[in-house]
Amino acid sequence: MKDLLSKPLQLEAMWENCEWSFFSEITKLPLADLKKNDRLGLMVLGAALQLDEPKSALQTLHRGLKLLDSKQRGFEFIASLIDIQIAKLFFLQGEQRRAVSIIQEAWNRDGYLLTPLFYEFLVGEAELRVQSGSYRTAIQVWQDVAMIMQQDCPDFIYERLSYTYRLNKTGFGGTKDENLVRGDCHKHEVLRYMHAQLRPDFYFEIGVDGGKSLALSNCRALGVDARPELDLKVELSSNCEIVNLSSDKFFELHADGMLSTAPDLALIDGMHLFEFALRDFINLEKYSKPYTLVVVDDVFPCHPKQAERVRQTGSWTGDIWKLLPILKKYRPDLTLITLDSYTTGLLLISGLDSKNNQLSLAYPEIMKEYQRDIEVPSEYLTRIGALRSDDSLVDSLLSILKEAKERSSSGKTLSRKLATLKPFLNLAGKMLDSPGRPPLMIVESMRKEIEESKVTLAKLYIPQQVGGDYSERYSLEEKIYFDEWYDLSFFAHDVAKGKKIRFDPMEGPGLVEIQRITINPHQGGNEVIEYIGNQELRSIVARGDAVLLENNDKFLVYSYSKDPILLIPWSGEKGGNMEIRVRFRVTRNTAEIEKAWLVHKELR
Repeated sequence: MKDLLSKPLQLEAMWENCEWSFFSEITKLPLADLKKNDRLGLMVLGAALQLDEPKSALQTLHRGLKLLDSKQRGFEFIASLIDIQIAKLFFLQGEQRRAVSIIQEAWNRDGYLLTPLFYEFLVGEAELRVQSGSYRTAIQVWQDVAMIMQQDCPDFIYERLSYTYRLNKTGFGGTKDENLVRGDCHKHEVLRYMHAQLRPDFYFEIGVDGGKSLALSNCRALGVDARPELDLKVELSSNCEIVNLSSDKFFELHADGMLSTAPDLALIDGMHLFEFALRDFINLEKYSKPYTLVVVDDVFPCHPKQAERVRQTGSWTGDIWKLLPILKKYRPDLTLITLDSYTTGLLLISGLDSKNNQLSLAYPEIMKEYQRDIEVPSEYLTRIGALRSDDSLVDSLLSILKEAKERSSSGKTLSRKLATLKPFLNLAGKMLDSPGRPPLMIVESMRKEIEESKVTLAKLYIPQQVGGDYSERYSLEEKIYFDEWYDLSFFAHDVAKGKKIRFDPMEGPGLVEIQRITINPHQGGNEVIEYIGNQELRSIVARGDAVLLENNDKFLVYSYSKDPILLIPWSGEKGGNMEIRVRFRVTRNTAEIEKAWLVHKELR
């Protein structure tokens, strides 16, 4: 027995096998042989509380305290041991949630050393429920064990969880409203589009389920799922590989080899508890490149019931939504885009940094704040700030990431590119509930211009009777600077009669304010036409990427992409030569654009 004191692995095995009498006997050795040993001391204390004979238990307890550097630490551990026993009583009385909460708090204090004191008990209770056909409650007990033990949860628990899921044919309850899901485009279609645009060399996902998302890949694809037997709904091609382990175990045992090449695109859709998804992101980022795009499913519950940590509905997101406030607080360097995708929204994370450890350092603090049921903020239930799944900002993001990979761009270079999206993302969130909100676009050829935001072109197209109404061949242009007023004069020849004059006030996204347009024919028979002020100017027609904004005082046009078009009515009968004068200015000032859109929304 004395020899075992120098063999910690064997001591751990005795503890895990609940050999309580062994730890009682070991305390009978001379104190000189025992020395100070905190871990052994805690094991002895734990064994003392399991002994049936009071005198032996008390002696073992005293010896255990003497092995510790701090008696206070011993008393704290004893409190956790007592809490575990109380939790078992609550569980047997039908108060499962209260019991699990007590065990969770004890685990958070003392961790893996408590496992023998509750693990077999909960496993036994889960198996009893399986045998009695109470599959839903059995599933919850298996999940409770995983929730308590987190990354230390044995694979056996996931195996039994998977098995019980297959047996459960009655679902998880909930009303029609509580099981409602919504969105503009199915998440699998969004992922399909991302594959088509990024053309990844390596796709990685956590949570394979029926295999539908894994099957979208045309490149090397690796899926990780804790369930040993998956009910695949599609046939997977030879480029797809599945590892049947929990994601925590995968990253511990296999990531160094299997993720030696960073994935271009990754999906996190595993356990629907925020801390599991958070650990998945922390671990995945370590194996990422700056251009890696991570997609997280289930960030938008459609009903508060769906967001509870204990599953009570068929449609269940758990508390994955918590990733949003966590990442915004602890990783403001990341670019986060949420999509209004069917069924429960998607989160796109870009700007990854494999050397950033802020989330790992803050993990205990995050767990302390968020590992409980928190009422879902209305902004997540209503999806405030989410973009449409087909919003052209998504195209811009994918284009930036693809270019970064092709050019082997550094993280700093990519961050500067991604920074050009953030003002438009902020603006898009403000405008979400505005009727007719246009998509925002930043195309490849515009990035340099957006970064500099100094100069653009204003063009006038002269309508022609033949060969198409408007042509670059019959256009006039002027270089203009942002945030300056201009009185531009365009002298046009051979203008077709009775056709609208096309004016493109800028190239790219921004805001246009026009005060006056004057059409002055040089031939007799046509009157001078002036559009002055907001009311008269509203006869102008917006086309292309232009939207007329509602405003009581100003005539404002919003350009959401590279080609805003304004068609100016002209009723001249004879055509010919004329001068078109326009007093206007253009801006990309985010605050001004935001204010204009908010006014537009109120007036609409």
